[in-house]
Amino acid sequence: MSVLGRLFGIASAMSVEETIVEFGNFLIDDETIDVAYEFIRDTIIITSHRIIVIDVKGITGKRKIIKSIKFDAITAFSIETDSLLTASVKLKIWTNNEMLRFKLSSDTDCAKLLKDLTKHLF
Repeated sequence: MSVLGRLFGIASAMSVEETIVEFGNFLIDDETIDVAYEFIRDTIIITSHRIIVIDVKGITGKRKIIKSIKFDAITAFSIETDSLLTASVKLKIWTNNEMLRFKLSSDTDCAKLLKDLTKHLF
């Protein structure tokens, strides 16, 4: 994903190794990373136990909101694939008290994302 795509709020996939180096300290002992997506400053990580959302705030980026969403709290999700006019995949996740929206790059493996989410929810 280009820097321009990230500037428009479109995430690109991170490698599992890169995610472990950067965010491994957020994981519990038997937790593994399934997939991760990186925006300009924010990150979504889908693990074997939960979804972690790192929302970077402020000019310096020192302040972060880290959300840990248990799979039990997710009531629904949707994946909207890209079209001729849009160059992104849209992921929406509904929880008990909010809806999260993410734009992922058009080269996102939607089948893998669907399987990673579904295996934890059903």
